[in-house]
Amino acid sequence: AEVHVLRIAKTGPRWHIFGDTAGCIEKMNFLADQGVFLELVQGDATGVDDDTLVNQSELKVLTRNQKLLVFFSVLIPNALTIILWSAMGVGFSIFGTFFPSSNNMLGNLLVFLATIIVLNMYLVDWHRWESMAQRGITLLVVIYVGCMGG
Repeated sequence: AEVHVLRIAKTGPRWHIFGDTAGCIEKMNFLADQGVFLELVQGDATGVDDDTLVNQSELKVLTRNQKLLVFFSVLIPNALTIILWSAMGVGFSIFGTFFPSSNNMLGNLLVFLATIIVLNMYLVDWHRWESMAQRGITLLVVIYVGCMGG
């Protein structure tokens, strides 16, 4: 007796057969030989099933307060970003307070060091290292040094 395992899952309105194409076709042919027939359905050109469509009557209209909440949830963070951190607001004076222009060369040096570390990681086949801890630590160091220099 032969044992064939066919993994089938129902996700939403569709059934899915797991595995590679050749293996699935082989298993489906075996089932057909045993008298089990699976109906294959051709989808429409849009790829949208009737089961996944949403009726307009099921949608709820936002109240006035909900619309205001969405509006201010988008407006306030964007306005603060523009006012505090951009050249249109007070961004240059804030940057100058935290990072004097004399530190520009230090930032360039850190970006250069991050670039050298990335090149060395490529040379030593970093992506093939077996230790996930070593790979993670070196990646964090490069990202940290690059962000500090930027």
